[in-house]
Amino acid sequence: MAGQLRTMISNNRFLITGIAAAIVYWVVESIAMVLAFGADGFVQELFRADPHELWMRSLATLMIVGFGAYAQQANTRIHRTQGALSESEERNRVEKALRMSEERFSQIFEEGPMGMAMSDAEGRFVRVNDRLCEMLGYGEGELVGLTLNDLADPEDSPLDRATVARLNSGEVRSFKTENRYLTKHGESLWCDATIARLLDEGTSVRWVSMLEDITTRRRMEEELRQSEELHRATLTNISDAVFITDPSGDFSYVCPNVHVIFGCQAAEIGELGNISELLGNDLVPHEDLGNIGEIRNLECQIMDWSGERHDLLVNMKPVQIGDGTALYTCRDVTERRLMQQQALISLKEKDMLLQEIHHRVKNNLQVISSILDMSSLRIQDEQAIGLLTDARAKVHTMGLIHSQLYHGERFDRINMNSHVRDLAQYLSLIYGEGKDVNVTVHAGDVDLSLTQAIPCALALSELVSNSFKHAFKERHGGSLEITVEDAPGNTIVLTVKDDGCGLPDEVDFFHADSLGLKLVRNLVQNQLRGSVQVNRDAGTEFVVTFQREEETDVESPRG
Repeated sequence: MAGQLRTMISNNRFLITGIAAAIVYWVVESIAMVLAFGADGFVQELFRADPHELWMRSLATLMIVGFGAYAQQANTRIHRTQGALSESEERNRVEKALRMSEERFSQIFEEGPMGMAMSDAEGRFVRVNDRLCEMLGYGEGELVGLTLNDLADPEDSPLDRATVARLNSGEVRSFKTENRYLTKHGESLWCDATIARLLDEGTSVRWVSMLEDITTRRRMEEELRQSEELHRATLTNISDAVFITDPSGDFSYVCPNVHVIFGCQAAEIGELGNISELLGNDLVPHEDLGNIGEIRNLECQIMDWSGERHDLLVNMKPVQIGDGTALYTCRDVTERRLMQQQALISLKEKDMLLQEIHHRVKNNLQVISSILDMSSLRIQDEQAIGLLTDARAKVHTMGLIHSQLYHGERFDRINMNSHVRDLAQYLSLIYGEGKDVNVTVHAGDVDLSLTQAIPCALALSELVSNSFKHAFKERHGGSLEITVEDAPGNTIVLTVKDDGCGLPDEVDFFHADSLGLKLVRNLVQNQLRGSVQVNRDAGTEFVVTFQREEETDVESPRG
């Protein structure tokens, strides 16, 4: 029997080998199925198999179960071995992690953006990083052994004895403080300091201090605080009322000094809700303000809480301040308007008074001129008649000035264009009788002050009358040209030119004793501070030049 079995195995070894291989394959697959589907899932998968494969899978299952006990014992021995190995690996892993942590801490300590220092239980530095040295301007050797209190501003003390005791006892693990520290050069440096206690008490290092330079931030905060105080003080003490509204006109800010104008507190105005309830509906619509831009000096009338009327000038400007989109400033101009009205009334009264004065002066001069005219009619002496006629011309010249002031728009200036034409026409009537003299006037829009207009008019009257009396003695006709014009340098040029017989060579204008020429020299040189030039070619030409006085820009309220 045994021989037959050996023969059968020998003859069918390939078949047996295949069966063994298949069993091993199904054992491995069955283990995988158990791991994948669990025990229940494995049984279900087992019976779903092809009937030809079912016996092989069943055999594999029996082998698994058979080897289960052995595997469990082996597993126990393996776990014991693995436990020893795991403890060693864990220790190595922890040591490696510790080294990496120490390396990272060292890197953070040395290369971090904040100043850092390690201190002993008394707070003395045992190690500092480069950033702390850079911040304070000290070398590492100079800082080691110092404390935060040694570096602090004398007015600050970041660490007191109680805080040190609480840190060392573990009552507090860390705390933050903002203090000033002095650099090596004596500059004050604001720092945000975080001081933390180390948990490992097996070393001399007990604390870690981290200092962040916040000098710029503190300076900005201080500037902001001062700016806010300035704005608050300004808004509290100015006489203008300031409001900020949202896009619909509802108040988002009311300045605290509104009682100055409106006679109530800011809260009472805030209860109104909308700016239109305070200033009326005649202002620019809120939705249009952004397109229009800033609006200045918009006039508005309101009634305060006591019923008194106020005149306001309102400025409106688009802004973006929180929820506010429109800034309103209201200035009470009620008293100023009253003062302006009183000043206007006073100016009108003075205007009427000056009008009356010039009117009476003109009338009195006209009376004098008429008296001289009547006197000349009763005298037969030609020389006396000439003197009276000259006096009458001068009086009439001054009368024209006052007449123009009376009818003009201003009391402080005379327009020489109209005055020269009126004066030339008058002198032609009294001196040009029986003479065919063509008088041409070229006068620009020249205005002179009253102090210059009178001497200029008298000098012009004297020169024109001299031309009529002396230039055309030997003939009955000729031409007389009068020019008044502006010249560069704020200069006035007055020219009187005739084509008559000319000024005799023996007559020296600058030394002549005649009353007329002496009067011209005195008026031009002493009162107008100007000069006279005489040309004797083709008749006689007098050129008077003087500087115009600066205009005062004061207008009469007439008209």
